[in-house]
Amino acid sequence: MRGVGPRRRLAVDGQIINGCIKGFDYEPGYRNAIRMERFDPLPKRRDRFQESSKYGYRLIEILEKAQEP
Repeated sequence: MRGVGPRRRLAVDGQIINGCIKGFDYEPGYRNAIRMERFDPLPKRRDRFQESSKYGYRLIEILEKAQEP
């Protein structure tokens, strides 16, 4: 099976997460320090897909933005 194309991967506290952070738009060439919150996007569903992430992420604020060397 082939992939659907390049995917962005985000590191959160040194751990790689797949998916996105609601309210945050990544700009290539920049490194960001942000504050975010983790939430359960489907709190009442017990039949969630195995592939789906248990958590969603939401931006609270951008603490720092610096251009990568």
